[in-house]
Amino acid sequence: MDKPKFLIFDFVPQILQKSDWYNVEELCNGFTVTNIGDTIVKVNEQIFYPGVPGVSLGDSRTYGGNEMEIYKGIIKVAFQIPIGANPQIELIQKVYIKSQFE
Repeated sequence: MDKPKFLIFDFVPQILQKSDWYNVEELCNGFTVTNIGDTIVKVNEQIFYPGVPGVSLGDSRTYGGNEMEIYKGIIKVAFQIPIGANPQIELIQKVYIKSQFE
């Protein structure tokens, strides 16, 4: 099959509230992490500081691939201890739609 003129993608948002290893979606091209809680967190060993509750979001970072690149790693989330009252990050994965490649 020829490469499509336009690549079709979607977003898969998640709110994560515990330290763990998370698998990425199939055909994930990139992802964005935003600390929306009150606790310092490491994601893949990079530190994300919380914002000011009710005023601003915490640190945010995007990890993106080039066209047709797929991320096959995992996402490691580790909240700092002691954990605050509202530890959470927003993870948004950008995924290609599989049917366009079939």
